[in-house]
Amino acid sequence: MIRGQASLFDGIFFLLIATSATGLIFYFMSSYGTSADMLMTDAYTVNSVQAALKSLYWVDFDSVAASIPGAATGYREDVMSCLKRSVEAGDVGSPSAPSCGAYAKDAMIESLRKTMIIFTQSGYDYMFAVRKERPEEWVTVQGDAISSVCDRTPRGQACVLQGTDNCDSVTQKELSAKLISIAAPFRIKQGDEIKDYAVFLCVWRR
Repeated sequence: MIRGQASLFDGIFFLLIATSATGLIFYFMSSYGTSADMLMTDAYTVNSVQAALKSLYWVDFDSVAASIPGAATGYREDVMSCLKRSVEAGDVGSPSAPSCGAYAKDAMIESLRKTMIIFTQSGYDYMFAVRKERPEEWVTVQGDAISSVCDRTPRGQACVLQGTDNCDSVTQKELSAKLISIAAPFRIKQGDEIKDYAVFLCVWRR
């Protein structure tokens, strides 16, 4: 009787081990494909955001000036050079900035609207921001932030992302729990001093 009970217990215990092992194998096989897909998607997204950020160094200001009310042409500068001129004046979008710097914010909005269309049509949002590196502080953008969120905001309504916000504000304002952020450094000369800055382009799923 005791030997029979022991055999029965051994059989049940073996069945439990076999069932658990089978479940773990199926779980691993099913989650492996999902994890690999997420990894590939993130890598593709990072590469695409990097390409979009690089393109701003090659977009000629005159090519987007037609979409900016009151903007003159003939500056022969890329939009990143216009941004640097605007930052030299104190913030992004300052009307007192020299040359095309006065239209830098609008130039960035128009450029990103075109280069980031692959993201916005796929259910992603983006935000562009500038940060001074030493001491570390974000550069103010006049008015609403440079973001696809503000692009979709009806005219006359305040965008949830303002010019004092940055990529950190996306999670703070619970627009997304996860985002991808790409940065590119640049330098400008203010007086006799060389200052380090960086532009940030962050992307998140709506």
